[in-house]
Order: sequence, then structure tokens, then C-alpha cells
Amino acid sequence: MSKRADIIEGAQASAAKYGLVYTCNLGWLDLGHMDPQSTRPHTGASSLWKEINAGGPEVRQCRGAHRHICTQPTNASRFPAVTFADGKSTGFKLTYKQDMQKRLLGVTASSEVKREYIVRHNLSLAEKRSVALAIFMEVSLAFESHQTHFPRFITDSGFSQEDLVSNLIGFHIAVGTVSKAQVLAMAKPVSKAAALSIWDRHGSVGSNKNRGFKPLFSPDTWMITDKACTDECAGIVPHAPEFLGSIRPAEKGDLFMNNVLGSS
Repeated sequence: MSKRADIIEGAQASAAKYGLVYTCNLGWLDLGHMDPQSTRPHTGASSLWKEINAGGPEVRQCRGAHRHICTQPTNASRFPAVTFADGKSTGFKLTYKQDMQKRLLGVTASSEVKREYIVRHNLSLAEKRSVALAIFMEVSLAFESHQTHFPRFITDSGFSQEDLVSNLIGFHIAVGTVSKAQVLAMAKPVSKAAALSIWDRHGSVGSNKNRGFKPLFSPDTWMITDKACTDECAGIVPHAPEFLGSIRPAEKGDLFMNNVLGSS
């Protein structure tokens, strides 16, 4: 949950790992959410991309059996491989999750949304990116929805204005579509003073919900100083960079599916 105190100078965004900035072409951005790295397993866009590229053994139809039994090579004939609609293509298990940790009364509370999928073997690079984006979007939306059920004193971050867009940018950084420096050059962050003025005039990011992956923009970006009324986005028609739509999410069925049939 981004707070007013998290707002930093736009010029510092390239070097900062955390902080909140307002940008002319991408609206509010959370630099922490833009970072695809995580130390927790199966978490973060970089982990998702690494697991898709690493692949894994065939998922086998072992419902009701202990997973260690299913993975024994000698039992392969007992537990046939799960196949896709063509009856031939096999797949590997992939786990992806998003989580939240927060200190409350000296105790760290955590919550997560986790999903398991079967991803088809031998995908092309474009297909891997398409599958990764579909999984990333599905879990991101599920996690944001999950957060909306928390009491407001814990978080109002569910579908917060900056969350999904910042997450999507982090995904594109992870899969190599764009770099953080390139994103910020396109986004055009404003000064801290201008961002604070926008926040105070139009409300917090938590109170302005965004349930999609397209940026929401402030209706105006001016600020009044001791000397003048200025607008750091003057002359710029807000326009989301094209890279945000450069990968189409795959539909379930042909390239990936929910893991409901077995264990790898």
C-alpha cells in the first residue's frame, strides 16, 4: 500500500528501488512493484520467467497418489503423462504466487495467492512470453481482488491506482521487453512537489482504483509555487508506451492449463 510519504523526486527514480512517482505517460508508478526480483520462491516476474524457461518433467495423472510415487521413473507406465488437446503434447508443472507482508502490532502478517499450472513443453520464445503474461495477469488480478477483502486499517491496496500497471512493467522488464531506464525515459516522472500536489488534489492511489492494466491519469498536473503556477506535463498528451501491449496473453487450453490432473 503506497502512502503519501513514499513519494520521491522523479529524478531519483532511476536509482531508487522503492518509492512512488507520478509520471506524465504512465500515471502513478510504484518502483517496488516494478522490480521483478524476489527472494521468495515462485514469487516475482523474474521467478516466473525463469521457471517457464527451465521447464520440467512431464506431469502425470496421479490423482489420489502420493506425488513422490508418481515421480518414480519405474512407475511411469502406471501413471500416464497428462497431455494437451492434441493427445500428444506433454507439459510441466509451474507454480506462481503473489504475496503481501505487513507488520502489525509487532507481528508480521502475510497473505498470498498461489496457482499451479501445466505448461506445454517445447514452446517458442514468443509462446513462452505469451503464457507467462497470461499467468502473471491471472494471479495479479486474483491477488488484487484478495486484498480487497482486508480491513482498511490493514491495507486499501486492492486495485490501488498504481499496482497493476507497475506490476505489468515489472513483467516486461523480467522478460526483456524493456529496461527500467527505458521505461522511465518514456514515462517522464515529475518532481516530488508536483506529485504531492496531484496526490493532495485528487486523492491517494488507494482511493482511486484501477482494475485494469492500462494507466490512469490525473485530470490535471499543475502545481502552484510561491512564484507561479507550473505544469511539468504541459504539452504532453498522456500516451501509454507501446511496449505495454507488445505481448498478447495466451488463452488456456493449447499452451497451458490449470494443474488439476496430477503432480510432476
